[in-house]
Amino acid sequence: MGDIGGPASAKGVNGLVLNIIIPGLGTILYGKTEIGVGQLVLAGLGIPMFWFSWMFALAMIAGAWIWSIVTGFQLMSSSTT
Repeated sequence: MGDIGGPASAKGVNGLVLNIIIPGLGTILYGKTEIGVGQLVLAGLGIPMFWFSWMFALAMIAGAWIWSIVTGFQLMSSSTT
């Protein structure tokens, strides 16, 4: 049967929650700076793109947000107490 790991650490849970609120922030604070900055920059560059193409802007922001949430779950699952 599948083995259930221990509970996630508070740092991992906080990283996930922060990534849900602001893409990349939880990843940066967790210590994965390069990945977090990439997520934050992708989301940030999506904002001024609304002047050119709202669909492209939404795709950039949604992509950064989804990437950030997936990374947050990975951080949470890898950080057991």
